[in-house]
Amino acid sequence: MATTDRRRDHLSRTSLPGLAYLHLEGFIRSLGWPRHLWGNNLVLKLDQGVYAGFGHLRRGSLRVAVGDRVTVGRQLASAATPATPPSHIRTSGS
Repeated sequence: MATTDRRRDHLSRTSLPGLAYLHLEGFIRSLGWPRHLWGNNLVLKLDQGVYAGFGHLRRGSLRVAVGDRVTVGRQLASAATPATPPSHIRTSGS
């Protein structure tokens, strides 16, 4: 399991300055590692080499840590707020 939980949640897109800032911040993040584009995130290693990634989670909301085993029905984190980018889920095989 890999996690990132301390990045600031995106500012609201309800104002022109906020929208401009989001575009600038998005461009700057795109220059870094790909994981920066997902904001606060969680990656789970599932069976048979399959990974599940959850991106744009609410800051400080992770309820799991590296090394934890998760079970069906366990809450992993909280989704982003309505004013932030939508949460993303992606799976990939080895």
